[in-house]
Amino acid sequence: MRDAILILVCGLLGFLGAGPAVAADRGRVPRLVERVIDGDTVVLDGGEPLRLIGINAPEYQPHKHRIDPYGKESAACARRRLDGKKIFLEYDIERRDKYKRTLAYAYSGEGELVNRALVAEGCAKAGYYPPNGRHYRAIKEAEKEAKARRKGLWAVVD
Repeated sequence: MRDAILILVCGLLGFLGAGPAVAADRGRVPRLVERVIDGDTVVLDGGEPLRLIGINAPEYQPHKHRIDPYGKESAACARRRLDGKKIFLEYDIERRDKYKRTLAYAYSGEGELVNRALVAEGCAKAGYYPPNGRHYRAIKEAEKEAKARRKGLWAVVD
């Protein structure tokens, strides 16, 4: 009886989206971030490039002499949140872009949507890239809040 109750509670927590223990149960795929390229692109374990869906960060590619305003800060923000961390991927309709990068939403071990969090901190902008738009509204709302609070890249915008 006790085991049945425990199974029921765990199932309910999974339904409610609680915590890291249920991340895989919600169809999310656990992966490790090897390194951060810039504010919206990382390299996963095994060398697989991942482009975070629903956001657009300023470019930071010093090796190509391409550094957009706020690009270095955006990349640093992504490093703090993602570098060396275990994340859980959620896919949308298209799984790869024209550059053959994996496209996904990333969740932290605590269940936070990292794509949204980066925008909420002002480290990136919301970006809608059809057909992948499952979380666009939430990400766009985070952008509105960041703008209103003049966070990150919005601190210098008039």
